[in-house]
Amino acid sequence: MAAIVLTGCAFDPSAAGIPEAGTPPPPSAPPTSTPPPSDPTAGENVEVKLELADASAALATLGLTDGDADTTEAVWFYDTTALALFGDGVILRARKVHNGADDATVKARPMLPDETPPGWLSLAGSKCEVDQTTANAASSCSLTGTPAKGAIDDVASGKTMLDSLYDADQLVFLGSIDASASIDALASFGPIASTDWTVAATPAISLERWVLPNGTSLLEASFRVAHDDAASGLASLVAWANANALAIAPVQADKTGTALHSF
Repeated sequence: MAAIVLTGCAFDPSAAGIPEAGTPPPPSAPPTSTPPPSDPTAGENVEVKLELADASAALATLGLTDGDADTTEAVWFYDTTALALFGDGVILRARKVHNGADDATVKARPMLPDETPPGWLSLAGSKCEVDQTTANAASSCSLTGTPAKGAIDDVASGKTMLDSLYDADQLVFLGSIDASASIDALASFGPIASTDWTVAATPAISLERWVLPNGTSLLEASFRVAHDDAASGLASLVAWANANALAIAPVQADKTGTALHSF
């Protein structure tokens, strides 16, 4: 039997991907990481808010009186007697401005900009904004219009129906966020006496006091900032209150909810 001789066929471990003895292993690939989710509110402005504990004491400390006010208003809300709209995140509000134009608003909270219908944010009076307190933050979207002078009083007296305060776009928006809402079956809650002051600071701080029909006074300090400045803005608002010895409410409640439940 003839012998079979194999030549030129030496096994090359490197060709098979096996490192030679003593060769350090190649560096491993860095672990892949999932990028953090983008913030859906990133394009919105933020209104930072702080409820003060004692309205009368705070105004006295700041040296402000009703005669110094920039604006006075009578605020009305509309809902079922069980507050079904508010429970669904829908707010219907009208403000009778004593030294300016009245306004009426349909608001959805929470709502993100990408949850609005296409083209909706191009409507006059539309906006999405984040309300930020020391307790929480919530994005809301609203559509505000200007009712005819005297229309708010006419609704309050029963002379006209509630839908007269809102234009067609607002009624469509209301239907899109709460299809079950029957606007002319809603009750009126108000008036709430509202008084606004502007306090010199950087940035300027708005103070708004509501006096509820049961005598409770709510005082809120606020200003608007860019989204990226929300945390620092809220911190500066708290620092302003502390620097002026203004007591901060221990529970930062939503003043709209407080007002509605007071009725």
